[in-house]
Amino acid sequence: MLNDSKANKVFMLALVLVIALVTSIQYSGNKKDLANRNEETFSLNKSDSLEITTISNDISLEIDPKAKQASASFGGGKTASLSVEKIGTKVSIKVSTIKRGFFSFSPTNTSRLVIIIPERYLARLSITTVSGDIDIMKDIAAETIAVKTISGNIDALNLNAENSVSIATVSGQISCYSIKSENKASIATTSGQIDINEVQGADIELRTISSDIEATARVKAGGEIKTSSTSGEIQLDLRGNENLSVTAGSTSGDIQVHAKDQETHSFSDKTGTGVTQVSAKTISGAIKLLY
Repeated sequence: MLNDSKANKVFMLALVLVIALVTSIQYSGNKKDLANRNEETFSLNKSDSLEITTISNDISLEIDPKAKQASASFGGGKTASLSVEKIGTKVSIKVSTIKRGFFSFSPTNTSRLVIIIPERYLARLSITTVSGDIDIMKDIAAETIAVKTISGNIDALNLNAENSVSIATVSGQISCYSIKSENKASIATTSGQIDINEVQGADIELRTISSDIEATARVKAGGEIKTSSTSGEIQLDLRGNENLSVTAGSTSGDIQVHAKDQETHSFSDKTGTGVTQVSAKTISGAIKLLY
């Protein structure tokens, strides 16, 4: 018993030393990140497509119209590498983890990937990360825009697409000032809140499971708006739209239309010709509509 106790103490001491070593490496790596950033420059035209991929790193996309070339910078160090490849009209930017040996205690690289582009318009924009946040704090336009993360947040200013916009996260929040699409706009989360000042499109879809949806929507005549949540609240401002066919249903949640509570858990109404379809569905969350 005594020998077991002594062995446990030795093991715990070794574990503490390992944790202290890893913490020290992480602190040193973060402190040196700004001083040791790698930068790649590349040409980028309006007709090009831009694809950005990381695993655990935050991503910032910035626009500098005065820049002669685009650039990507990253504090990779010895734990991750940055690669930029252009083939034809497609530019791929990728951060990859450098595989280490089993007994290597190199920390997870958390450096932010910063991309600066000179053009506000692209043929296609695709941004994907697993656990990092995505920030697009300048106006940007493209034929198609796709932004996806698993556990990170997505924050954007104004996203404009000629064809389609797709924004998705699992456990992160989505916050945008405006999303505009000539065709489809799809915004989806699992447990993160959706907060959009204005979304426009011919076909608009807002989906979440356990969080809230708050948006002002403008849909083309004859188009469709679908909003759904399981346990979250839906707040939808449709003022400015005409000829709506509105349906709302909640299993156990309340429905409020024009700040007036409805007596049942279902609601339907039509304005004008009713050629534009609007549906709001939730199970246990409340629905609030203005139109």
